[in-house]
Amino acid sequence: MCIRDRYQRRVRGTLGVFTRKDEVKPPAPPPTEEEILRKQLSKASRSFRFEYNNITPKTLTRVDPEMKLTHGIWVREPPPEIPSNCAGRVAVASKKGLIEGHIAYTMEGIEGHFAFTFNADHKKMAATCPEGFEITQEGTPTNKHAVIVFIISQKSVTSTKKIDAVRRSISIQMTEELSAFAEFEKQEKELAVKK
Repeated sequence: MCIRDRYQRRVRGTLGVFTRKDEVKPPAPPPTEEEILRKQLSKASRSFRFEYNNITPKTLTRVDPEMKLTHGIWVREPPPEIPSNCAGRVAVASKKGLIEGHIAYTMEGIEGHFAFTFNADHKKMAATCPEGFEITQEGTPTNKHAVIVFIISQKSVTSTKKIDAVRRSISIQMTEELSAFAEFEKQEKELAVKK
């Protein structure tokens, strides 16, 4: 900050000359939704972040009776719908380290469910889909804070180029998310040491 932008005032008193520089700092921007979510998940002993990339031509609709969480809590619930060429994000956390649950989606005109089962205790992740579709999983539930991405595609419609492009984007995103978690945990530890 240059001198002309500072406000200086000299006060003469019995103790001599006192100089005060009044600097007005702008308020900090409010935290983003992702920063709030990352902070909530970092407090848990284990967390999973799921992303469901729907690159099929139709919308996926959540089957509510099939959505259950045996262990853990929903930090971000599964979206009711995942439109075509969009992604739905889910976050689950646990203070005891156990995360177990099941999420299912259906598609209009298609018989069967797109089902996702997860169990952090056994480090298992399973995804099933109706015939003619495939689900590709990126990431594994081995880390304390895991990021797992599913790509839902239709075999006869989705090109391999599109799937590869989504995979590249996901790879970059997962690296950024995991490094952000590591950085956030490092900052939390430094703050705890200072206190």
